[in-house]
Amino acid sequence: MPKRGETSIYPADGVFHTEFDDEPPSYATTRAIAAIENVEVTEVPPLYSSIDLEALNLLFQQMDSRAVEEIRVQFSISGYSIIVQNNEIAVYEM
Repeated sequence: MPKRGETSIYPADGVFHTEFDDEPPSYATTRAIAAIENVEVTEVPPLYSSIDLEALNLLFQQMDSRAVEEIRVQFSISGYSIIVQNNEIAVYEM
């Protein structure tokens, strides 16, 4: 598993992984895509064209206060399938 705030690739399955604890999942997703594409986060297409960022962030922000063991959200953007689950993001190339 990657360290907090880092993005790692597991070449065997072609999946990029990152974790988020101290940042919203929307930013962590943008950071992961930027790392994959080797660009600045400002160069990543805006996620709001694919998902409601406020709802995504709020869902995971409130996860600790709910009696929910697992939350999973999946969406696609710019040739990637994104899975946000608990405090981890997996980015699959489509």
